[in-house]
Amino acid sequence: MTCGGVYFQDCPIPPCPTQSFPGLWEVPLVAWFNEDGVPCAMMVMITFDDAVTKINFDYFMETLFNRKNPNGCNISATFFISHDYNDYALTHRLFRRGHEIALHSISHHLSTKASVEQLKHEFVGMKRILHQFAKIPNEAMKGIRSPNLQMSGDNTFQMMEESGIEWDSSWSTVRHSNPPIWPYTLDFPSKQ
Repeated sequence: MTCGGVYFQDCPIPPCPTQSFPGLWEVPLVAWFNEDGVPCAMMVMITFDDAVTKINFDYFMETLFNRKNPNGCNISATFFISHDYNDYALTHRLFRRGHEIALHSISHHLSTKASVEQLKHEFVGMKRILHQFAKIPNEAMKGIRSPNLQMSGDNTFQMMEESGIEWDSSWSTVRHSNPPIWPYTLDFPSKQ
């Protein structure tokens, strides 16, 4: 039996992360069932935008991060960090616990007509800030999410390419493709 053209038995749950940076995580797969009761592989992405603060950090710790994937590994999330009100010590703690830290801009105010240089200022600048104050290795920060999911067209992709940013999570894709596009690397043409 297949689910989306993939045989379930060919989709093993990946092992716990073994990469050199604990903030980089592998895609967790869990089982769900289609209309015929056949188990299918499914990925669940947990993401958060904006600043990490004492209030939301305590919530993350109490509610979310005492849970395990079916493979016994701790669940992990991607945090898209913006500068205002961010607690960099808590951001570092999230990274050390195995969560991914990604970029959400310095100001959280970007025009859909932002230039490549404006985008670099916001995203590459945020990367520098996270590296300096949260001690996140530059090579561990690979992705972005534009504020309010509003990209600046080709300028966003040009900035990503010139800055070595590997993926974007700004596109809302559920209405446009099934299954949704992930992980937004644009290695292949988009239907959007």
